[in-house]
Amino acid sequence: MTKHEDIFEIGEELRDSVRAILGQVEDDNILDHCIQAFALGGVVTESSRNYASDSEILTGALIAKAFTYLTTRTFEGRPLNTGILVCPPNQCIDFMTSHEDGTRSDEFYIQFANPVQPDWSNPSEVAPYAQLADGQNSILFCDSLGFIYGVINIESISVKGISFNLGGYALITSKNRDVALYFSWAFATRIAAFHDGYQWGYGIPDALELIRDWLIGEMVRAGEFALMYSEGCKPEAVIENVGRIQSLVEMIQDLSKIRLSSIIVICHEERFSPLRDAGNFRSLRKQLDGATWEWTKDSHIGLNYLPVFRLDGAHIFSAPHLRVLAVGQHVHISGQQGIGEQGTGRTAAMHASTLLGDGGIVVKISSDGPISVYQNGAVMTNVERIAVDYYLTSNGDHSE
Repeated sequence: MTKHEDIFEIGEELRDSVRAILGQVEDDNILDHCIQAFALGGVVTESSRNYASDSEILTGALIAKAFTYLTTRTFEGRPLNTGILVCPPNQCIDFMTSHEDGTRSDEFYIQFANPVQPDWSNPSEVAPYAQLADGQNSILFCDSLGFIYGVINIESISVKGISFNLGGYALITSKNRDVALYFSWAFATRIAAFHDGYQWGYGIPDALELIRDWLIGEMVRAGEFALMYSEGCKPEAVIENVGRIQSLVEMIQDLSKIRLSSIIVICHEERFSPLRDAGNFRSLRKQLDGATWEWTKDSHIGLNYLPVFRLDGAHIFSAPHLRVLAVGQHVHISGQQGIGEQGTGRTAAMHASTLLGDGGIVVKISSDGPISVYQNGAVMTNVERIAVDYYLTSNGDHSE
């Protein structure tokens, strides 16, 4: 990902043109976020041109509009779940032949013999290609000119960190018939969403997105993404941690699917330690505290560590690196029993989040499946958009 020298200025004519394509937008701030994302999709490495051309940005708007149409379609009687990753043309070519001998990338499920350019203003022409990807395991791979190169393995993008080498953005539809616009890296932070079937806005993130967004935001606060732009810096450590975040989210999803009631606390270690010392968290299983877990996609963390999550009490992870700080922690509530007692889990989750304040979040997985996220003693419904604001307003220029 290149470092940009200046901030992308959006002219009124371009803004009006994109608005005309996208349709209804809640406010100009959301519109500008979309345009800036489309602009980053055309970044050219080692070039004086730092952003997509106006025509590439308008192509991005047409692609986004086509995907709002796809959210209304069904495939085999079900909502059409699909997605697309849009990158600069030179990076698409580099990705296609990522091996030193010039052979094709292993990350393709389907690689077209020649890139195809559908008429993005005609969503019906786009639909057959969209059906090749499911938005969960696979995603269309496209350049900012609108050429589709094939279908790639989304797990490789979001977990292995390949997308850190790719500029651009992603659009992913959901079973709820909306489409979200994300950064290419990690697909962890949504920029905007076409929601309620009629307009672009921020949308309402679900619990898993809240967890991802908060953790990515904590990485931004810690300056970890800025380090990626330092001269000679390699992003492996950042990529590894984003992989941990994705694994944690999938673990929580696994626990929800099997309806295993759990409380997971994610907080700054310096915030948790004094609370434990003061007796607010009481451990019964110290032998597991500080354990290092293997965070890999293939290990299906939540299922492999079911014995741990069957233990009573809250399980504590550090933010943002997700080191295991403690397991089986009983939250002490003055005058009440801890979370080992029937019916007090939600109360204890809220109380734990009050103790942590802004220094953490608490995830409660109910025995019937729903996931709730708490912060400062209340259900968390949104998260500060620090990653979006950081990346789009600085446009990658993170030099001091």
